[in-house]
Amino acid sequence: MGISSYEADFEQRLDQCWLSVMVADVLQFGGGASGWKSVSRDVRAGAVVMAIGEFEALLKHSVEDIHQTIEASGSVVKDLRHGVRMLHFDPRFSAAAGSALDSVWSTRIELSEAHECIDPPRLPRRDHTGNLQPLGNRTPKPATLARLWLVYELPGVPFPNFAWRKSLGEMVEIRNDVAHGRMPIAQVFAGGARTVDAVATYVMHVRDLGKHVVDSLSSYTADRGYLL
Repeated sequence: MGISSYEADFEQRLDQCWLSVMVADVLQFGGGASGWKSVSRDVRAGAVVMAIGEFEALLKHSVEDIHQTIEASGSVVKDLRHGVRMLHFDPRFSAAAGSALDSVWSTRIELSEAHECIDPPRLPRRDHTGNLQPLGNRTPKPATLARLWLVYELPGVPFPNFAWRKSLGEMVEIRNDVAHGRMPIAQVFAGGARTVDAVATYVMHVRDLGKHVVDSLSSYTADRGYLL
């Protein structure tokens, strides 16, 4: 499944997250049952965790798709942008960290000659822990997208709408509060920035941000922006 197909599924799932938040809120006031207020909070918690999980999956799928495209392009390492070259050499960085001094210096010399390397690129894939460079294996934050733009030298900016950046940051904080049990759910959603309307807006902003990332990456590969 290509990036565009995964993007369509991502948008549909985030629309479902938004709908579940709004429906639970309506039931809270229309059902007359005392338990619906708690259900509304629980649905918000689930929607945030799901939305951030879907966003992370979208990023990782898109990065792996780009890596496959670059590898299949017929390019060689010396033709690639500097950040993409370093992705090719990433396993050597990891291996050198625990190697004997001779191996460390051998790796350093090899990396210094990257501009002459005519090997076909071999770019990272997810490992058994979910780690994928340059994303890493942590919950994606605004800094994660900034790193994506830095490494690939993508066109434009990560956050053309500053509200998207703020929403992603808030969603990550809510997700961590819920997933790591930092506080009871009732306290997680006690603030004015975590009302039903606020969370619903955050979900839509992250959906739009995901579309922006995919559009940027798709244009990048179509224009062969990974080449010098």
